[in-house]
Amino acid sequence: MHGPREIETKFRVADRRALEARLKALGAAGTAPEAEENVLFDDATRSLRETGCALRVRAVARRGLLTFKGPSEIAAGVKSRVEWESVVDDPASVVALLEALGYQPWFRYEKRRATFRFPDPSRPVVVVDETPLGLFA
Repeated sequence: MHGPREIETKFRVADRRALEARLKALGAAGTAPEAEENVLFDDATRSLRETGCALRVRAVARRGLLTFKGPSEIAAGVKSRVEWESVVDDPASVVALLEALGYQPWFRYEKRRATFRFPDPSRPVVVVDETPLGLFA
């Protein structure tokens, strides 16, 4: 599958303050954490999940994001996959559209995300996610 690629690795964070202080010392600027609501969709036969793909609608404040993720490839603990995303003005309308096309919500999750960016755009973006399962970067 060809297209833009998401390349990521995740790890559990034991000390948020230490991680954020280190990121700032390295020159990254962070945002205040924002609450997200994420809903994954699939068809009745779970064809997306069966092929390792994901279709998600994310709502953050009044903004939305529609995302399709292709199957993952993992090498040396780094996950890579095709990912197409589009900002949407009305996440509820996108949910209604997906349901009209036969997709149904199968998993919902919430998190709070702070994003750290470096001045050099070739450096990675680091996100710190607060989830019910713990803190991850």
